[in-house]
Amino acid sequence: MQILSYNEEPLTLNIAFSGLDIIAVRMKKSNQWLYGIYRANKRLGFLYEGEGMSLEDQLVYANVLLPEDKANINYYVQKFKDRAAYHESLAENFVQIGHNENTHVIQKK
Repeated sequence: MQILSYNEEPLTLNIAFSGLDIIAVRMKKSNQWLYGIYRANKRLGFLYEGEGMSLEDQLVYANVLLPEDKANINYYVQKFKDRAAYHESLAENFVQIGHNENTHVIQKK
């Protein structure tokens, strides 16, 4: 199984992300995506792969749309339901099924 990005390019997953939860936020007006990275319900940071936002804008939107504590996600979903759509990927939804030298293969449960 190959994992592809939104533009169908292969994704490389680093083992450092093992055990992390991801909350994806799609901003409805701009169709831009931010990904909050969480461990033990605490936001560690975020990822933005687009090209339309400056670093300053990324920080503002991440701080507004992504909860510091993942346990508060339902509040954010309700508060920003007209502005953003939230999608959650939990660490336990993925398992490692094998490896080839330095490349690991994962499969969604």
